[in-house]
Amino acid sequence: YQQANPAYMKVIALADSANDSVRLGTFYNSLALVHQWLEQFDQAEKAFLSSIAYLKANGGAFRRAMSLTNLGTLNLEIQKNAQAMSQFQEALEIFTQQESMWGMMTVKGNMGSALEKMGRLDEAIPLLEEHLAYKLENETVKSHVSSYLMLARAYEKSGSITKADRLAEKALSLTEKHNFPEHKRNAHAMLSRTNKAQKNYQAAYEHLLASQTLTDSLLKAESTQKIADITEKYESEKKETQINQLKIENQLQEAT
Repeated sequence: YQQANPAYMKVIALADSANDSVRLGTFYNSLALVHQWLEQFDQAEKAFLSSIAYLKANGGAFRRAMSLTNLGTLNLEIQKNAQAMSQFQEALEIFTQQESMWGMMTVKGNMGSALEKMGRLDEAIPLLEEHLAYKLENETVKSHVSSYLMLARAYEKSGSITKADRLAEKALSLTEKHNFPEHKRNAHAMLSRTNKAQKNYQAAYEHLLASQTLTDSLLKAESTQKIADITEKYESEKKETQINQLKIENQLQEAT
């Protein structure tokens, strides 16, 4: 991701010189996603807004709806829920005009998540149910797990513990058949809470222990990856410095 940043800036400059607004909008969206992954949220927001502006001016409706959805997701991540809802609603209007069922269901899931965070559960649950039904019919197993857990969280907050428990069990069952450690941790954490609420304390403890074990494993893997990334960056910079030094030495020899 660190290396992707300058690469995107180069293609943005090329698109700008060619006065290609649609590609500019597309590349700014990709650059924003890199900033978001790196937790550079202010830069991500600016890049998303640039993407939306270029695409709005030049008729890239579907791509603009995607950028609006991504900006809404960013605002949801940094707890700007009202802004996220506004962007999701605008994206939903465009996807509806474009008759994109995938786009509409994606945004409805995001809207449901935003409403759940805002405590507007009566509005959130129908959207999340519709989103889950679409995902089960059309998308991958991993997306099924995410959708089960999103709806389960809303039911848990609403006090429908039995429904939340059932959905979390379905999510956990899928994670045990597939390698989705983060989702598996989240499913165990939710089942710990739902079992505690139902006074099934032994099961609650077992799920909590499983969740904590997976959390420790994920943190260890993340730490190992960070060390590998830093080492790779150091070796790359060291090699580049050596190459530059050789170039200088060659130029000096040629000059003499």
